[in-house]
Amino acid sequence: MDDVAIASVLVQTADARFYLQRKTPGYPFRHFEGDLFPPGGFADSTDKGDARLTICREIPEEFPDAELAASVLGAFQHAATYQLEVPREVHGHAKRGDLRVRFTLHDARLPEELLARRPDLREQFPLDEGEGVIVPRGGLGLHRYCWAVNEMLQDYLREQFGYAVELRGHDGIAVERLA
Repeated sequence: MDDVAIASVLVQTADARFYLQRKTPGYPFRHFEGDLFPPGGFADSTDKGDARLTICREIPEEFPDAELAASVLGAFQHAATYQLEVPREVHGHAKRGDLRVRFTLHDARLPEELLARRPDLREQFPLDEGEGVIVPRGGLGLHRYCWAVNEMLQDYLREQFGYAVELRGHDGIAVERLA
């Protein structure tokens, strides 16, 4: 089993709209194409095992809008860390075997001042990779999520808002909350 780490950030507005990434054709974990994911990515050697360094590197890579990226970098905080066990038959990557994933979820609330100055950010979410999707809290259950993000979001929504919702993901991924 290969060990990897992922860090992502769940970006949201005060009116509970979530900014997510749809994995598009060409995503190497092909069974997750079309699924939603909070923007972020895999750790690399420059991150030295630190999820904060990973997300600080990933945000400018993912967000082409410098003002949006700076806002998210200034607002993100740790939400939870999970350990996933993802069999190859679930993720579908041609060159990877079973994976043990340390997944760190961060959250960031976009400031109302930014959204007032930039109303375009209420309607579109520009990303360099994948497709940016804005989903209201009530619409989260209409989508499928990759990397067991469905279970992480269910925990997050319950803890942060007392909001219980059933979200769809992929069967066969073992999930354990670490912190």
